[in-house]
Amino acid sequence: MDKILDAIREIITGLTTDSDSPLYYNSTTAKAGIKRVYRGDPAQIAHSEFPCIVVRPVSSKWVKRMTRYDRKEHLVEVIIVANMNTYKNVDPDDSAIVLAVQAANEMMEETDSAQGTGAKTIVGALSKNPTLPYTNGGTKYAAIDLIPESINYVFNSSRGFPTYEVIALFRVTSQGDRA
Repeated sequence: MDKILDAIREIITGLTTDSDSPLYYNSTTAKAGIKRVYRGDPAQIAHSEFPCIVVRPVSSKWVKRMTRYDRKEHLVEVIIVANMNTYKNVDPDDSAIVLAVQAANEMMEETDSAQGTGAKTIVGALSKNPTLPYTNGGTKYAAIDLIPESINYVFNSSRGFPTYEVIALFRVTSQGDRA
């Protein structure tokens, strides 16, 4: 699971530095985007770090075990966490559009006119890299396959103040050789 979390975090962190991605953040131009990507959920997040992303494990189970290989199915959540204060902002040209919902949707799963998921979104980038290559000490592969399962848009009050959160659940299959 550790390599899977590292790989997902690495891919998403790359999106935050790509000026063509809706996750891109630039402090000098105050471009909205993701300010920090956590590996694990710190629960208490400083207001200055919103919006941020939390990559956290949900579960692991062995789906096939032979004498030499461990095959596991992991569930991982990727969560966009935004401060509820920013949720209240609406589009100045169309007050029926809540900007936080629009921005979170663009970051997580924006689609094109043919309903294809954008390659620079979280779901698009992870789907485009289903083996989760990561570069910790050289190119390695953390998974056999990654499949997006679901996305939930929720309000949360467990962080000490209200937040708006978009939670994507991914099913990741990995296999390791114990030889």
